Amino acid sequence: EALREALDAAARFPGGGFGSGLDLLCLDDVAVLLRRGIGSCARSLRETAEIIAAAKDLAPAKKGGRLLRCCKKLEFLEAFAWHHEQTIGDLADQVKALREVLESSNQN
Repeated sequence: EALREALDAAARFPGGGFGSGLDLLCLDDVAVLLRRGIGSCARSLRETAEIIAAAKDLAPAKKGGRLLRCCKKLEFLEAFAWHHEQTIGDLADQVKALREVLESSNQN
């Protein structure tokens, strides 16, 4: 449900997102990262936090605060990944199931 909400929120951005095809490809990538294990998952979260931290330094103060909160959330998720290997594996299965549901709804 949370993944679906994130995809719906992205589609509401100006321009309407990049289309359902890209959504499916992104979900495939997420599932691959999750299946590779906690190291790959944690590393991708850390690298994403580093990118957002760099953007935070360039952003106006109000937006910088939001980006800082985003970085903190990503740091929490990285720590979570290191301590919950089974949950990460289960999440990969859920991402795959969501992808299949989205693909079938796009075909209808």
